[in-house]
Amino acid sequence: MESKTQMVARRKRSLSSSHNFVRVYWVVFFAMTILGRLRSSGVGSYPLSTIRKRVNVQPYSRRYITSQDVESTKIGSSNCKKIFDLVTPEGRCIGVQLQGETDGPLSHLSLSDQSHWIHECLHPGEVDYAINVASSTARLSFVLGRLALRNALEQSLPQSYSTGLSLDDAYVLLKDEYGRPCMPIGFLGSISHKDKTAAGLVCSGATYNKEGSPSSAIGVDLEYCNNKKGKIARRILTANEISSLGKLTCLDRDEEVLLRFSLKEALYKAMHPLICQYVGFQEAEVQPKDDGSAEITLDLKSGAHESFGHVHAHWCRIGEFFLTTAKIELTGESSEQCRI
Repeated sequence: MESKTQMVARRKRSLSSSHNFVRVYWVVFFAMTILGRLRSSGVGSYPLSTIRKRVNVQPYSRRYITSQDVESTKIGSSNCKKIFDLVTPEGRCIGVQLQGETDGPLSHLSLSDQSHWIHECLHPGEVDYAINVASSTARLSFVLGRLALRNALEQSLPQSYSTGLSLDDAYVLLKDEYGRPCMPIGFLGSISHKDKTAAGLVCSGATYNKEGSPSSAIGVDLEYCNNKKGKIARRILTANEISSLGKLTCLDRDEEVLLRFSLKEALYKAMHPLICQYVGFQEAEVQPKDDGSAEITLDLKSGAHESFGHVHAHWCRIGEFFLTTAKIELTGESSEQCRI
């Protein structure tokens, strides 16, 4: 016969074994559930089947692109490298970065030298414009921006058109009266730059109204992920946006604020060619998603957003940068009335 003490000890051992089994069961269950969801959801992937059918290049398939994923390619004999080349839902986007140079090699005198690499990479008209830019910072931004935009444009041209095309024959990518890049007929373009890095976005197949104005526009923005320039949330985000911070599983709060700032900048660049008016940060709300897309709500004081038929934006993280792109298309009726 078991004593009372022995019976209590046996029950404790039995309960302990049962509890251990339950713990192991739930750990395995949750691990398998999370793994299954990740596999089925394709986290970080884009549904770009239509783009893959049209363009034989690396698709814009992940929101994270590390330095190991990017093959830096030197551009001609320049000291610039192509640091990314993506097909986004808004167009072809190429990033370039100046390697190891200060402002000196891009001075007025150095650019005037015909042996300088800029003469190999940019249109003569763009070189002349750069030489006459007074500010060294503005000159660097112009050169890198045109280099990125020209590379994106060349990659977007049909093969039959670009073959044998010299820089002297190519379209000169200068600025319009608002500082936006002038693009060849049939193409939309946008530029963003940060210090020694620039991004150029190009979309082909642009359509126009009877007055020759485009019925759509695109925007790109490049922003540091860890920019410590102070708390800007209350200045650039609406109350609804502030209350919805923290829903992204891949970014902390400060990073998400900068990402929303960048998405708004890309959207404003896409709006301006269509409405030519100032838009404040409080007139647009963006909710970035983990899959690289974003929900957009516009409430422009002028009511100009009522003419927008389709608005979309996307984002990804490339090394130390957020890259955001946006496109806006007018409704058919509004397209007939819009003039740039």
